Amino acid sequence: MMVSISNKPFADVTVTLKMDVLPEGADATTETPKSVGVTLGDKKSHQFTKTSTSGVLSFACADEKTTTATMLVVELTGTDKASFTAPESVVVAPQKAGTQVEAPPLTLTTEADSTVSNTNVKGVCPSLGEAWIELSPEGATATAYAKGDEASKAYADFKAADMTGKKLYRET
Repeated sequence: MMVSISNKPFADVTVTLKMDVLPEGADATTETPKSVGVTLGDKKSHQFTKTSTSGVLSFACADEKTTTATMLVVELTGTDKASFTAPESVVVAPQKAGTQVEAPPLTLTTEADSTVSNTNVKGVCPSLGEAWIELSPEGATATAYAKGDEASKAYADFKAADMTGKKLYRET
């Protein structure tokens, strides 16, 4: 699950996925936690800093017969947590093992607040949960990456490159 923030924290803020647990005093014979069948991965939390504004959180569901999970709890901690918001939980649903979506639908729409100089695009990819969209001016060259880590490395290389004296625009 990709997580990101739009503004850099002054110090730090951490987002963590947690399992739902029954409240103290709940009857375990009649109530069930809402995270049954989910296993949190090695990356169950991500610390945002001045240099890290996105990350990946991981979890896995058991097979669809034993997973009754409907949600995971989201927790924000850190020095700057008051400056950020996150949902209290995220919805999860098991998928049948080996299910591969053929030609998943991807809907791109231009948001109403778009202007000529600032285009806001929203992408919806319900069958996959996440899609990466790259927009380039007409005539510009761009590389489409098949894997997220390839795109992340290319972006990091671009940010690390010395741009002194280079034009970041095209003359017509």
